[in-house]
Amino acid sequence: MGGPTYWGHVVNIMPNTPLSTLKAYVAFHFVRQAMPFLTTSAGDLNHAFYGQALSGQALRPPLWKRCASSTLKALWAIGDRMWMEDHEDGGMAHMNEVKAAVESMTENIRQALAERLEAADFLDESTTAAAKMKLAQMKVMVGWPDQWPSYPGLAVGENFFANVLSSNRVEAAREFGRMGQEVDKDRWEMNACEVNAYYSPMRNTIALPAGILQKPFFSLSYPMAMNFGAIGSVIGHEMIHGFDHSGSKYDTDGKLQDWWSSESTASFQEEISCVSDQYSNLDISELFTTQKGKNGFATAPLSINGQLTLADNLADIGGVLTALDAYQAWKANQAAGVVPSSFPMGMEGGDLTDVGVFWVAFGQNWCVIQTQEALAVQLHTDPHSPGLARAEGPVSNSPAFTEAMGCDAGVDGMSPEVQCKVW
Repeated sequence: MGGPTYWGHVVNIMPNTPLSTLKAYVAFHFVRQAMPFLTTSAGDLNHAFYGQALSGQALRPPLWKRCASSTLKALWAIGDRMWMEDHEDGGMAHMNEVKAAVESMTENIRQALAERLEAADFLDESTTAAAKMKLAQMKVMVGWPDQWPSYPGLAVGENFFANVLSSNRVEAAREFGRMGQEVDKDRWEMNACEVNAYYSPMRNTIALPAGILQKPFFSLSYPMAMNFGAIGSVIGHEMIHGFDHSGSKYDTDGKLQDWWSSESTASFQEEISCVSDQYSNLDISELFTTQKGKNGFATAPLSINGQLTLADNLADIGGVLTALDAYQAWKANQAAGVVPSSFPMGMEGGDLTDVGVFWVAFGQNWCVIQTQEALAVQLHTDPHSPGLARAEGPVSNSPAFTEAMGCDAGVDGMSPEVQCKVW
């Protein structure tokens, strides 16, 4: 939404739209966003459409959850620090140990991706060199900010809506204060306690909040096969975003400019068309029921838009393959006997090898409970594929998965004859 194409459309629409329409549009969005913070009935009405009708969420979250969420949003720099300092596994001492371990893993994955970039035969020599330089200079932020923001001017009283407006003013002033300033590549765009991660193409930076650096994504007690399969695939995913069909338009410094040769660009487009077509044809019918949703919405099977979800599909595939390479390299550098050859999972058919455990940990990333309404909205609007596809898509493109799980190539659904390989 922040790219040149978007703003090009905006500057064409604005002067050609009646002022009354623009005023009504702004008023509508202000009222829509204010409703949850006004009266209970206003909040319930807002939830009836955005929560229930669109997402199938029958019940509005209880008051205490809404209050906690609003407080965390307004004062995340305070709330997140409290959460880490009181972490059940040992407070900040534990969190610092986790941070160091994940930073070490990140460098293993960076090295593995550098080798995959070198091996990408659709890139010519100059583009490969530029890609490796971009990767080498990619900033990685793990855990939490080095400096926490403050909240000058925030007024907190007994009026909830007034408190929200005060918080909005503080954050607006913070954003306006950045105008004309040098880009702060150390600025976090996500709460430290969030179970998520991101890549910023305009900063060439990835961030791994402390919230995702815990079970089931990571644990100091997990075998490293699990850690590389779970959080490792997330780290690889975010790094790959720097080289997907969108992130690759930004150079090492985050500037929007073309740094690929025309030959490499053409070859890349051919490679990624395989992924786009593959995901558009994935069978996700098992996610749908034959009934209508609670609000009368038909839930007939829909399909994935492979072009809409292309960037994250590329990142999912390349991310987990890179994480597996990194794990194998890490394993080769360990003393004999450090890495078990198998790990009991209580699965029928016996124990899995460590690589099998890697794939199970990866698959667990995408376990999700979702309503039919939310799934329908996701397939029409979300650049991420449903969880089922995010698990099955990458493994169906990996010969290592086929071998570890004993699949019959070309026969089993997750081991097709045609496999896509980009990064």
